Amino acid sequence: MMACRREIAVLTIVFSILAGNAIADDLATQARAAKEAFRALDQADVSAARAELKTAIDALEARFSKAGESAQGWKDYLSWDALQEELAKPDGPNLGQLEKTYARMMSGHEGLGLVPFRGLRDAILHYVGVVREVENPKTKDRFAKRLEALAANLDSFAKTPNGKDAATISAYLGWLRNARQVPELIEAIRSPTLNRNFYASASEGLLNAGMGRDVDETEPVRDYILGTSIRGTGHTTGEVTVELVPSEDRATIMTVLKGTNVADTVGHNGPVVVYADGMTDLALHKQVFIDGEHMWAAPAKACAKAHSHIRAICAKNGMKIIERFAWKRARKQKCKADAIASRHAEDRLEERYDEEADEQIEESNDNLQDKVREPLLERGVYPAELQYSTDDDFLKVSLLQAGDLDLGATTTPPKVDADADLRVQVHESMVNNFTSGALAGMLVWEERMQEAVTNLLGELPEGMESEEGALPWGIFFQQSRPIWVAFEDGKFTISIQGRSFYEGDTRHPGMNVTVTYKIVGEGDSLKAVRQGEVEIFPPGFDPKGDDKLDAEETAIRRILQRRLGKKFEEEIVPEDLVLPNDWAKAGKLRLVQWESRDGWLVMSWKRTGEPAPEDEDVATDDGDLQPITKIEKIALNQ
Repeated sequence: MMACRREIAVLTIVFSILAGNAIADDLATQARAAKEAFRALDQADVSAARAELKTAIDALEARFSKAGESAQGWKDYLSWDALQEELAKPDGPNLGQLEKTYARMMSGHEGLGLVPFRGLRDAILHYVGVVREVENPKTKDRFAKRLEALAANLDSFAKTPNGKDAATISAYLGWLRNARQVPELIEAIRSPTLNRNFYASASEGLLNAGMGRDVDETEPVRDYILGTSIRGTGHTTGEVTVELVPSEDRATIMTVLKGTNVADTVGHNGPVVVYADGMTDLALHKQVFIDGEHMWAAPAKACAKAHSHIRAICAKNGMKIIERFAWKRARKQKCKADAIASRHAEDRLEERYDEEADEQIEESNDNLQDKVREPLLERGVYPAELQYSTDDDFLKVSLLQAGDLDLGATTTPPKVDADADLRVQVHESMVNNFTSGALAGMLVWEERMQEAVTNLLGELPEGMESEEGALPWGIFFQQSRPIWVAFEDGKFTISIQGRSFYEGDTRHPGMNVTVTYKIVGEGDSLKAVRQGEVEIFPPGFDPKGDDKLDAEETAIRRILQRRLGKKFEEEIVPEDLVLPNDWAKAGKLRLVQWESRDGWLVMSWKRTGEPAPEDEDVATDDGDLQPITKIEKIALNQ
């Protein structure tokens, strides 16, 4: 009878998914019904968890091999050889020894955020949990209680979607997955929320301003046409523009070159020298494609129409009869010679443009892989979905930022300004999921954070500079919601949740730092006004109740007020946006839309027509495993 009820519960959930009824109002009911789907764990589950643990150890061993000498400190720290010996024991590894390794892997050093470390940490937690749940008489009761708590959060989330409930729901789903229970329920809860939570678009006009250019080049002319060896100088003028080609599964950009080449040449053919002017009308099209992984291009296609004018023909020995014969022959072959010159011009233009474009595309792909894709993949925070597309007016990108158990957007984004050149719609879940995946339980030092931001943005934003003469500064983030945002009712809230804070070698207790801004104004006079003071209190502290700060908490609160007070100013007045590097020639962009509602933050910018300064290049990270420093060793042992 018990098994029958479990099968019925599972079938109910599956039917709800297939029928499309797994909507928010339904999920709490499904969670409560899933209590009947409890499955007692057995030795087969232990074997499966042990195999997953072995796979995780092999993955980290492969990462150590890639890192070379920089991995030795990590092996020593994790007692790597002893850990592998434990796993090789016939009866399975000692749980106490695994828990010691797990505790060290929860110490927060930046390197522990890489996927192989996180994978091993999760595999240890899973294995220990499965072993201890086998034949545990309290497991079923715990399962029922957690499903009831999950249902309560689902009820709350259905009424008012918010980041706190989303994080709690994800945590319960993690427990269910580690307990190897009701995978159908996990799928039913996540499916209706896995909507993309970030959209951005750039207008064709902005792309033209950034990618387009005037052409004004002088270069040597070398050709061979109908037995004549030609040398001279050519001057090409024109412009490169950009056109968007509608495409749903990738972005398609057509670069168009239109120009004219004027040449002054001297040709040698046997006993005569030919002096000529040439004018060639040039047109070239080249398609560039972008998808979620890379950029590539189709071969360029050129069209050229050459028109030559012979100024003079001189015989080398001065014989007029040879000159008259050469003129007659030149007039007869002019059309053929111009056609050949046109084909040669097309070939040269295609070859040169392909060479230049392919070099730029290769450089862009290298930057994308080295600075963005690989670092995000190594930390497990690369978007779950990423799509580029184009229509007649905009290049668009959309993504879903969500880990294995995260929730995405549950509402549709507010509309963007149709006339804007750059438009962004970001859901709070995108930010919260990213920061959770990147920073949860991590110890991050100020210098390392500055370096990462600089590598990503090309410069360090104002307000992130270190205080002159200050000690090294670090934050040990909470495991749950390390940094979270909320976008509602014309306001946005930012909260930094620290498990502890460091100044040099000194460790301070954890604090939550929260600030709320209200967006005011309209058109191009928008700004955000801080609502009250920056709130800095310990986790769970009730400033309106009877709670009191102790001396240590008061000290770190003052330090944080001094350090963060300048960063969270009373008013945020947006300055005109300047895009980095070559895109600076697009000029300044002014914020004309700033909205916050239903979990979304929407911002749009228009070009002002005013010029902007160029950016400077910055250094990049070497990508090795970071060694454990003296200060970090202190933190790791806390």
